[in-house]
Amino acid sequence: MCGVEPMAHSLEQTVRSLGMPTALKNGVVLLTKDYTVCKEGEPLTVEQARILVFFFFSFFFFFLLSFYFRLIRFFSFLFFNLEITL
Repeated sequence: MCGVEPMAHSLEQTVRSLGMPTALKNGVVLLTKDYTVCKEGEPLTVEQARILVFFFFSFFFFFLLSFYFRLIRFFSFLFFNLEITL
């Protein structure tokens, strides 16, 4: 999970119960071996769906915030940088 914000140590048991090989070392959640959540064309299990929701909800939230701030910047540029001539 390179480049991902560290997960709270209290969530390690939850992630492990979903089938991911994790370990808790010095308060840091580690993935002990490579883990493929799902493969294209195969139906999802309940656990796989929960893992996807668990990890990608935070990504989606970040994406929405990023999009929101880009819209604010775009509209502020439009409204405050236009010269109105009569």
